[in-house]
Amino acid sequence: IGMARGDSADGGLREASTLLEALIREDPANTDLLRISASLHLASGRHQEALSTFLRIGDPVKDPALAMSIGRCYRALDRYTEAITVLTEALANLNAGDPAVKGIHYQLARTHETAGIQKLSTDQIASARGHYLSAGMPEEAERMKQVNAQIAEYKAKDAVAREKWLADRRGQDAEAA
Repeated sequence: IGMARGDSADGGLREASTLLEALIREDPANTDLLRISASLHLASGRHQEALSTFLRIGDPVKDPALAMSIGRCYRALDRYTEAITVLTEALANLNAGDPAVKGIHYQLARTHETAGIQKLSTDQIASARGHYLSAGMPEEAERMKQVNAQIAEYKAKDAVAREKWLADRRGQDAEAA
């Protein structure tokens, strides 16, 4: 792959990817080649291609690194439930002392955080906080407390604004009647 690099980064990646795909066609069961290909897709922002390739490698429940990669792809594709499922199943299959436990907790935290912010869900943010703590990241857990407070404040303001709009609307409807 190193020889496939061109003068530009994009050209080099394209050439490397082309070479890699040719090697995979010759040996489609080679999980090392599939991991490299999937990682290239992921680094290039081609999350669906990365996911499809990672899913060809094996069972993520038995391979925590694979579970974390698949979880990242699902998260990038806004498929949070699937990310949480894959990561939780992999976590359940690990011994507490396994070094991958913290990595899985980190990926779960990132997924819950992203989903929580996108959906304004204090429950998701609380889950993120717990996983950050389990990953040994108290600063991130503390940040989640602040995010949760911000979401709660936003929701309270939004509820007041919604009530005001409804009251104005009722007043307009009463005038029209």
